[in-house]
Amino acid sequence: LSTLLLCRLPLPPPPLSRPRSLLRPPYRSQICSSLCSPAFLPPNHAPRHVAPLLKRQQELQNLDGFEEEPPTHVPVLLQDVLEAFRGRKLGLFVDCTLGAGGHACAIVREHPEMETFVGLDVDPLAHTVASPNLQAAVDFRSTNSTTNSHLKVHLFRTNFRNIKCKLEQLELNLAQRGVDGILMDLGMSSMQLDAAERGFSLQKDGPADMRMDPLLNLKADDILNSWPEAEVARLLREYGEESRWRHFAQKIVEARLAGGIHSTSQLLEVIHNSISRKVSGRQGWKKSAIRIFQALRIAVNDELESLTEALSDAFTCLAPKDKI
Repeated sequence: LSTLLLCRLPLPPPPLSRPRSLLRPPYRSQICSSLCSPAFLPPNHAPRHVAPLLKRQQELQNLDGFEEEPPTHVPVLLQDVLEAFRGRKLGLFVDCTLGAGGHACAIVREHPEMETFVGLDVDPLAHTVASPNLQAAVDFRSTNSTTNSHLKVHLFRTNFRNIKCKLEQLELNLAQRGVDGILMDLGMSSMQLDAAERGFSLQKDGPADMRMDPLLNLKADDILNSWPEAEVARLLREYGEESRWRHFAQKIVEARLAGGIHSTSQLLEVIHNSISRKVSGRQGWKKSAIRIFQALRIAVNDELESLTEALSDAFTCLAPKDKI
């Protein structure tokens, strides 16, 4: 009997031809887009092993308020963020990294009980992009919500290390109620990478800047052309986790004799010329370049210290049993 039952069980779906790593973000949404294209297969004719990917793509396309005109940018982990706060009453919510407003808009639409939304971001471009998107989400909520609660929106151009200070300015009586939810989406945004003049991208030539806040005094240019070799080596080791940190620090300092490093293309040239092909392979120098760019960005924006302060103050502002 057991043999007969086993014979009747359906065969497992065939594996995808792509590596399993490509099924994880950020590649998953790209795969979904290609699978849904007419050149591949209509969604309703997709094989069973592709169905979860198509379902994910349809979830992103069918978010409330965007059925007719999808947003230009959908955060990769949007559904995961929404699920993290689903079922919780978010009367007061803080988005510490507003960005283009992708997370903020979705959370505002999904939580009609929300009374106060606070958004923080040091990047003026983020506020320029996010403000109209967030206003559209608020308008949609007021039109479609069954509740009569009015949402108060407060946006601050500041580092999220100042979360406690900004909340105290609003006089929200945190001692009694506390914040119901806090979101921190760490790292760079696509807006910053796409702007060559910001100096974050390895693919576009631009000034050696790397400031998330244009009002900061320190630039990557200053580190590359004036910091002592020992300090450059330290940040490559600690912030970039680069194994050849001494070697690259020496080459960066030596480049100052030829006029210094003032653009991303010049920095890439120094990195490329610092490693022999026998040691690095065909693509090895690019991995070092990514680590060095990361180290400079973290140093310029004081990212680790900002995160340490932000987490400490965020926990003191959070209501009991609520979530960051």
